[in-house]
Amino acid sequence: MKFIMDRSRDETFFKSINVITKIDSDRSTDIRFYADKNTLHDQIQEEKDETKRNKLITEKEKHDSGIKCLTYLLNQYEYMAVGIKKEIYDEELLKDATKSSTVAAYKITKPFITAIRENLSSPRPTAYKEFEALSKRWGA
Repeated sequence: MKFIMDRSRDETFFKSINVITKIDSDRSTDIRFYADKNTLHDQIQEEKDETKRNKLITEKEKHDSGIKCLTYLLNQYEYMAVGIKKEIYDEELLKDATKSSTVAAYKITKPFITAIRENLSSPRPTAYKEFEALSKRWGA
C-alpha cells in the first residue's frame, strides 16, 4: 500500500507518464530515437550553420529530457516488478491498482526497451526484463 501512496505523490512519475504519452501520440518521432544517448551530439559538433546548429541543440534538449523521463518511468516499473517477484509487494493489490497503466506503459515503451537492449555502443540485454515479464503476465 505504501508503494501506491508514494507513487500517487510522485510528480516526476506523472510528468514522465505525460512525456511518454506525448511521444507515443507524436507520429513524427519514433520512441527508439531516445535509446541512443549520443544521437545528436556528433551532428551538433559538425554543423557549421548557426541556425541549423541551434535547431539541433533544441532537438537534443528535447531528446535528453525524453531519455530522463523514460528512464525514470521504466526504473519505477522495474522496481515494482522486482518487488513483486521478491514478494516485497502484494502482486494482487498492485495488479488491481495499476494493471492498465502498467500494461499500457509497457506497450508504449517496448520499442525503446528493445532498442536499449540492442544498442551497439552499449548493449543492455537484460534491461527491464522484470517489467516486461510482469506486463506480459498481467496483459495475458
